[in-house]
Formats: sequence, C-alpha cells, structure tokens
Amino acid sequence: MMTQSFSNSQHRPSRFYVAKFCFIALGLVCFNASLCWGNSGESFQGIGTAVVISGDKDSAVKIAQQAALQKAISQAMESQIQKGTKEELKYNVNRQGLLKGPFSFITQQRVLKTEIQGKLLKVFVGIHVDSNRLLQYLGQQGILAHRMEQRKRKEFPPIMVLVSEEISGKEHTPSFSRNILSKTLLENQFELVDEQAIAHSIEHDKAVQSLLKGNQRAAVAMALQYGAGIIISGRATVHKAALKSAGMQVYGANVVLQAYHTDSAEIFASASADGTYPHIHMLAGSRKAIEEATDKALKSLLKDFQRQFETSESKLLVSISGITFRQLEYLKRILKDPGRFPSLSDIKPKSYQAKVAKLQFTITNSPQEFIDEMATYDFGKFALDVLSYAPRKIDFALRIKSRSDSR
Repeated sequence: MMTQSFSNSQHRPSRFYVAKFCFIALGLVCFNASLCWGNSGESFQGIGTAVVISGDKDSAVKIAQQAALQKAISQAMESQIQKGTKEELKYNVNRQGLLKGPFSFITQQRVLKTEIQGKLLKVFVGIHVDSNRLLQYLGQQGILAHRMEQRKRKEFPPIMVLVSEEISGKEHTPSFSRNILSKTLLENQFELVDEQAIAHSIEHDKAVQSLLKGNQRAAVAMALQYGAGIIISGRATVHKAALKSAGMQVYGANVVLQAYHTDSAEIFASASADGTYPHIHMLAGSRKAIEEATDKALKSLLKDFQRQFETSESKLLVSISGITFRQLEYLKRILKDPGRFPSLSDIKPKSYQAKVAKLQFTITNSPQEFIDEMATYDFGKFALDVLSYAPRKIDFALRIKSRSDSR
C-alpha cells in the first residue's frame, strides 16, 4: 500500500510540470503568432515609430503606439474599400477624419511588442475588428455611398403615381402630369405598378379623390392592393396668366409632389415647381406648362431619392404592445447598447398609450436584417413576438417567458 502510494506521489509532480510546460509553450505560440483572437472578424497589425527625446521613453511609447493603432485601423478600413471606385476616392479624401473615431468596430486591441534601437522606438499594435460593424461605420460616414445606392435601388419597391390635374378650374383626365411622371420614372429604371390598368379603374379615381379630401388611408389601401410600396401623390393646376405674348395667351402651371412609403405613411421626399407656356390653344398651352412644371418638380424629387440611396441609414417604425413603461425603459437601454445592436443608431419615442409603445428607429443595415436581429435576439426573461411586418414597419408583442421557454 505504501509503495503504491509513494509511486503515485512520484508521478504527480511530473504530470504537473508537463502540464505547466504545455501551458507555457501554448503562451509562446500565441505570442509568436502575434494575435490569439477569436474566430469571428479579422485581425490587423500596425507599426508605429517615435524618437526618444531627453530620455523620455514614456512619451515616445505613446506617440508610437497611437501611430501604430492608426495604421492598423487604416488597414482594416482599406480591406473593405473596393479599389478603383468612388469609395476609394472618398476614403482617401476623408481618411484623417475617419481616424478620429470612436471605433465601435474594434473588439480587441493590444500592444504586441516594443523594440528600441538607440533612440528609435518601435511599437507593434494589433486589433481585432467586427467586419459588419466596420461596414456600418463606413456607411455612416458616407464612404460606401455607391454601394449603398446599388443595394437600396435593388430593394426599392414598385411606385404608384396618384396625381390630380385641374385646368381652368376643372378636373382634367387623362392627366398630362401623370404621363410625364411615369415616363421619366421608367427612364430612370424605377419599377411602376400597372399604370394603365389602374388609371382606367374606378378605384384609381376613388383613390385620387380620397387624397384630395385628405383620406390618405384609402389611397394607401389601394396601393397595397396593387403591390406598390411607394406612392408619389400630387396635384397640378393651370391658370391663365395676365400677360399675353404676340397675341397668344400665357398659361401658368404649378405642380406639387410628395413621395411616401405605403406601409409607414412616412413622407420622405417632396417638391414643387412652376411652368409657363404661351399658346393660342388653351389645352396645348396648358399641357406644355404642366410638362415643364412636372419635369422640374420630379427632378427635385429624384434628388431627394438619390440622397436617400447614398446613405446607409433608414427609418423603421416599431410598435410594441403589452409593455409597461418601466419595461420600455429597460428595453431601450438594451437596444442602445452598441455591443448588442450596433446597427441601431437612434431611437425616437413617438407615443405610449394603453401599454402600446410606438418608436422610430434609425438603422444602418437593411430593415429586413434588423428585424431578423430583433426577432431572434435573446432578451432574457422576455421575448418580442412579431405580429405583423412590412419593409418600413413592424409590430411586436412583448411576452414574458415561462419556464418551458428555457427548456
């Protein structure tokens, strides 16, 4: 018994030293590899140098370390930039501003090693970045405008044009303004719903009249019926001007347009313009004046569209039912944590009534991606169940988890 016990006691130290040796060896491997990061994201390394003046090594270390960090961050940004594009040009112009931070995409940062040769000090800094957050950062800074435009154009829903037209105090159909709107939108590669089918339907006339009477819901209902995600509504009016030119009557037109999302009723672009044209015939002069005004207004409207395309941000209306005000404040703290929802850049409360909260989110990824994140995120003791979904609007119901949910 004693022999066996002694034998075991002799082996214990050897196993301990073997384990310790393996641990040290593993640490050396990690050190030699420079970075022992997790599997997600990417790693980058920067080297900074500084001169030690009057023996002040600490100051030199700080300068070299900051230079090394900026080089590592630059490498990370450049890894996401498409070479030879507008992205690269914008990045080069705005590079110094981009390096001011803050950098929410850096998940780990460390000094790898420091070398000194005489008075020259060299510092190696490594960073680990979350690629998705980095793309969001570049998008927020406007660097990925061309890429954002391509994605948003691809996601842009079909458009329905609902405009009323009045010439000399009388409603005029078919609408001159609608024709030029449809033609120009198609030339700019926007998808339209079946204009001809709608224009000749009674429902179309009802929708136009509803808009004139301020009943936006009726127009939205019809747009959704035909699969339109955007409505461009407006009104064109023509009147006789007091001036005459060479015996011809001058006709003046005014066109007002606005574009809004059918699911959220959010107006995101608006424009108005005037046009004039002299002619001996009222209808011909009115048509020319309307076409001039419509063309100007639409060009202004499309500039608003373009600005929307070039930003990574978009608005999302969110309603949450069955939530107390205290729970709402707790939820907002979770959502505002950039470590959990980095694509959520802003939350604006819209209303709270009868345990129903309405909020407006500003997000930097696509609405579909963000909604997927929200619906699948583990909030702990409660969950958000999706009641209804549209590209710009989502309705949740808060549900307290039961014991069976955690099994």
